[in-house]
Amino acid sequence: MEDTTNDKRKRLIITYWSEEDAAWVSEIPSLEGCAADGETPEESVREVMIAYEGHMEARAANGMTMEATHE
Repeated sequence: MEDTTNDKRKRLIITYWSEEDAAWVSEIPSLEGCAADGETPEESVREVMIAYEGHMEARAANGMTMEATHE
C-alpha cells in the first residue's frame, strides 16, 4: 500500500461552524465526500486529515489516480 502520509500536494481545507450538526466541519472540496467534524476547528482539521489519508489509501488500493475527484 502506498504511503500517503508524506503526500506534499496542497489541498484546500474549508472549516466552518454547522448549526445543523452543532459542530465544526472541515471539508476538502477537491475530494468529494472528504469531510469531518469536531468540537473545535482544530479538531475538525485533524479529523479531516485522517479522512484524507484514508481516502487516498483507498484510491491507491483500488488503482485509482491520486488526483482530485472534482474541482
